[in-house]
Amino acid sequence: MPLRGIFEALGAEVRWTAATRTVTAVKGDTTVSLRIGQSTASVNGQSVRLDAPAVVASGRTMVPLRFVSEALGASVQWDARTSTVTIRSDGGSDGDSGGQPAPQTPDTESAWAAQVVSLVNEARSQAGLSALSSDSALARVAFDKAKDMADNDYFDHDSPTHGSPFEMMDAYGISYGYAGENIAKGQRTPQEVVDAWMNSPGHRANILSDNFTTIGVGYYNGHWVQMFTD
Repeated sequence: MPLRGIFEALGAEVRWTAATRTVTAVKGDTTVSLRIGQSTASVNGQSVRLDAPAVVASGRTMVPLRFVSEALGASVQWDARTSTVTIRSDGGSDGDSGGQPAPQTPDTESAWAAQVVSLVNEARSQAGLSALSSDSALARVAFDKAKDMADNDYFDHDSPTHGSPFEMMDAYGISYGYAGENIAKGQRTPQEVVDAWMNSPGHRANILSDNFTTIGVGYYNGHWVQMFTD
């Protein structure tokens, strides 16, 4: 189905990044990214395999209807007798941190990244999950992604410089079977950003996933990035 029609019907903001040929839809705390021709998509930084990729046909970008609808919280029903698709959405809501970026000091990035790891592991402990191991190589990827967003004035899982989070991990030599990414902008402290992620179902799922054993956190000029691998 044409992307703008379905995304706008579901109340999502639509963005197109020409440099990476990526469609991004944002609704509330859910961000869905699809790259033209790729058989995987990203939902809040976690890779999802598609039955069919997004394509450009007759000058219009076409996206897989069921995947997009369900990723944005809608239910999809198909009536074979009448060849009718019914989509029901709960409407959703938009949110904003409303905060100012934390001040940048020489010690801020590493100290606050370590605090985020500690808070994440506290949350995992409360959920009966094992702690994640902090990995310096993955933290370097996360920091570079945070800096890239700040330097190039964008906020998206897909970078015009590095591509998707998974392409970026590959380029940095990170090995993984499962991987995920959380991003945030504008929270003033590690506690604020972890609270924001934990109050978002998609981001919380990454933090509390039992698929992940390793974390890398980056902070730069008000931009926060968590990367997870198994």
